Amino acid sequence: MLMQALGGGVAVVAGSFVFSSVGPRGKLNTSVGESSVRSSQIFITQNQFAMCAVTSTAEGANSGSLGSSSVYGGALAVVQSPQVALFLNGLLSPESTAASSGDDFAVSISDSNFSSCSAAAFSALAYSCPSIPGSTSGGGGAVYVRSVALSRFTAERCIFKSSNVSVACGATGSMSNSSGGALAVEAAGSSHAVVVLLKCSFIDCKASGAGLDSLVVRGGAVSVAEAAVASIEDSQFFNCSITKALKSYSRSNELQSVNGGAGASLSFALNVSVLRCIFDATGDVDESGVSAGLLVLFSESSAGLCWFSTPS
Repeated sequence: MLMQALGGGVAVVAGSFVFSSVGPRGKLNTSVGESSVRSSQIFITQNQFAMCAVTSTAEGANSGSLGSSSVYGGALAVVQSPQVALFLNGLLSPESTAASSGDDFAVSISDSNFSSCSAAAFSALAYSCPSIPGSTSGGGGAVYVRSVALSRFTAERCIFKSSNVSVACGATGSMSNSSGGALAVEAAGSSHAVVVLLKCSFIDCKASGAGLDSLVVRGGAVSVAEAAVASIEDSQFFNCSITKALKSYSRSNELQSVNGGAGASLSFALNVSVLRCIFDATGDVDESGVSAGLLVLFSESSAGLCWFSTPS
């Protein structure tokens, strides 16, 4: 059974979700097509989202809750992400790739408020090991956007208050993540995506994990991944937190579990700018031990550029 939740208020989904499981004598023949998004735009303006939530509960392998136990977008989810979970004798096989394509896809959110929104994935068996077969991830306590076709995402003059993402169980067979207590944007390999946050406020937002090596926790308020350009301007972050995340450490010259960014996490972008922003960590918690306000990660294969400035 696929245990995945998308968009507690509104969900826009392009793609397919496929689950296949066979026993010792079965043959695994799964065919998945391609999803494509082209020349599309989504505008959300002057809206109020309050107390929206998505929840996914895994009850352990014996219950049949195999596959994804993931949650995305407590209030709003815009997703182009075909997912395929293939199991042989109850064990997750190497991940299959479902094709996605497209271009010129823009998402814009303006003059909107998100309050007390949440995305939570957890195990119903509190006494069991906090790991289940499959994928267990959470993104965007209020808003989650993921597409290979994404060309531009903007959030302007928006307020995110008391929103959170929580992944309280790990996974076997794949890495998991809990990212963006308020907002998570994943360009998913797009080479030209521009992500801009302008004049937004993030108050009392939180990303929480399960204290596991295989569970990455980033962006107490904001998480942006794999964009060509990630820009945050004239925005404020108050009392945002990272909790139940392991401290980053080095093992055998390899850095494990890079968690952090109680305010914002900007990872694997080619160009990053954070201009005239306020990170007030007076009442926050950062259990990652990396960065109380901002975490910026670049991939080894790209030379990233950063611009930072403080309010005048």
